[in-house]
Amino acid sequence: LGILLSFLIFEKIYKILMKIEERERGDMKNYSRDLSLNPKVILISILIFTLIYSLFFSVFFSDLDGIKRGVVDSISHWIAMHEIRDHWKPIYYYAKIFLKYEFFVVGMTLFAVQEFIMRLKNKRMTKIEVFAFYWMFTSLIAYHVLNHKVPWLTVHMIAPMAFFSSIYASKIVFSEVKIRKIIFILIFLVNTIIAIHITYIDYNNTDHDLIYIQVQPSAVELAKKISNYNGTVLIYEPKNDYWPLPWYLRHESIAFSSKYYNGYDAIVTSKDGLNNIPKNYHLEGRYEIRPGHYLFFLISSLHQS
Repeated sequence: LGILLSFLIFEKIYKILMKIEERERGDMKNYSRDLSLNPKVILISILIFTLIYSLFFSVFFSDLDGIKRGVVDSISHWIAMHEIRDHWKPIYYYAKIFLKYEFFVVGMTLFAVQEFIMRLKNKRMTKIEVFAFYWMFTSLIAYHVLNHKVPWLTVHMIAPMAFFSSIYASKIVFSEVKIRKIIFILIFLVNTIIAIHITYIDYNNTDHDLIYIQVQPSAVELAKKISNYNGTVLIYEPKNDYWPLPWYLRHESIAFSSKYYNGYDAIVTSKDGLNNIPKNYHLEGRYEIRPGHYLFFLISSLHQS
């Protein structure tokens, strides 16, 4: 929304400057008269945007406070994440992902930028071309400046890059230079194969920079072990840091606590809670529930599953 509004403001300033220039030249033939935005179009656009936005952020008007969270709290959230440097990554973080997984769009964008500059020099630019470039450029700047960098945010840069490059795609698709067509098709096919492989085959492999999985496969194993265990289980973690187990065990009667209690046949705890566990419990297994965060399954010697 900020990108769109700022574009309209800059367009308005540009038209005013053009009007002043034409008036000073005395070029009344090309005098720019249409400087005002159509109030009716603006009003209808605002109503459509507000309806769709409110509908989804309020969960179909069942949670009206969600509208506030979607507008005000979202901005404060991004500011807070930027300041505390949560998920901080170096400035080249997204470039690495683009080159490895989105190289087709990157190649098309580089070609499109050349076409854009040529049309800009020849003053053959249309408004949609200028907006597409502005959307792409501002998005790339904004997400590279933010300290909070995660792979799923690449969609907010790839989308405008794809939109911008699609404007000039016909220059390649219908080009008379055959080698250009062949390269275009080959790169497209290779990128498509990679996309299918990562999306449907190797989607759990966190060695890929594009894949970010909070829940590790072993977390599911631990949840099944707790669910099937023949005895009482206490999930004890001093900081209540046992997510996502509450979700996987939402249909089970399992005790979650930040304090240790006696009398349970099995204890699930983190490294911080191990020192508080009595010596009559022995380690049954260690499970990585999130990247780098482990929970330990311990069984009392007085009870065997």
